[in-house]
Amino acid sequence: MWPERALLLTWRAHMIRGAYTTDVSRRLPVLHKDFLKIGNPNMIVGILDGLLEPDQIDLINLQQRLQAKAMFDLGLSHFRFGKSLNNTHWRQRVSRFYYGAYNGSKAIRYLVDGAHSTDSSDHKRIGDLPKGFPMRETYNARLKELRDDRNKCDYDHTARARDLFISQTNAEQLTGDFLRHTLAYLNGRGLDLRSRI
Repeated sequence: MWPERALLLTWRAHMIRGAYTTDVSRRLPVLHKDFLKIGNPNMIVGILDGLLEPDQIDLINLQQRLQAKAMFDLGLSHFRFGKSLNNTHWRQRVSRFYYGAYNGSKAIRYLVDGAHSTDSSDHKRIGDLPKGFPMRETYNARLKELRDDRNKCDYDHTARARDLFISQTNAEQLTGDFLRHTLAYLNGRGLDLRSRI
């Protein structure tokens, strides 16, 4: 049995036992901590369409939206923490700004494609934004530079602030702008994010 199928059947058993009510409108949405283990929810829905009831498909879609919201909220938390640091902590600021943008990118990619990875190679995809995303090509290039700067900040003990491609002030501006565009994009795709950047 596929691991994804086993997890989905376990999740379905929880619904049957009442841990989750199948009436989406009657329950409070709760982030399911193991949901990401089932794999790509878009593919799962495509494979199991016709095998699951519509309300169960709705639960999968709801869980996907909740996961994307949590990813965005994590990015916003990183960004806010970076902003709270004094400029003398340039390494930590740039690193947090990067992770703010990275988690915003993950939220978009997960909501649109169902793609999620915890592998370090996923960081190369920070600029892989969907068609129709504002300033897509600019963000693609600039976010990759921010990733390179984060690597300098986190791993290069000889790096100095002047070695960065993007100054910490510009990194803060870039990340703030990106998260504002991300917020609008995700809300336009049905998420109800009321965050302030």
